[in-house]
Amino acid sequence: MPNRSISVDELSFNTNLGNNIKYLRKQKKWSQGNVAEILGVSFQQVQKYEKGTNGMSVTSLCKLSQEFKISMDRLCSENLVSDLENFKQKIESLEIATADGVAIPMEGMSDEIDALTNKIRKNSQIFSNHKPLVFKFKKQEEVDPWL
Repeated sequence: MPNRSISVDELSFNTNLGNNIKYLRKQKKWSQGNVAEILGVSFQQVQKYEKGTNGMSVTSLCKLSQEFKISMDRLCSENLVSDLENFKQKIESLEIATADGVAIPMEGMSDEIDALTNKIRKNSQIFSNHKPLVFKFKKQEEVDPWL
């Protein structure tokens, strides 16, 4: 869908969506060819989507949202990249300690933090600004409630 005679809002939407697709693709370490294969288009078409030069069909949006495991409205969100980066910073600044207050060093755990961030992002479609992230133990009866 080339951007011929489209409104400023549509161009803004396409550009924003393209930035989101590029960001999510890079987070998954996918090439434009990988995305093209999912959508059944050429990698050049994916380049045009990412630049905002071309708009996407609803069918393509559905496919990408399923592959990225994110809702379509979130995929199109103006705040997606900033929200995910803020969330990643919160996870990276996470401090962990034992029940008796001994700090657990996080140095050298960047791969584990990235894996945790990706897993949470993969399994959650809602990222709210200014809301604390709460971690719970699966078997609460085995855990001191003051932890």
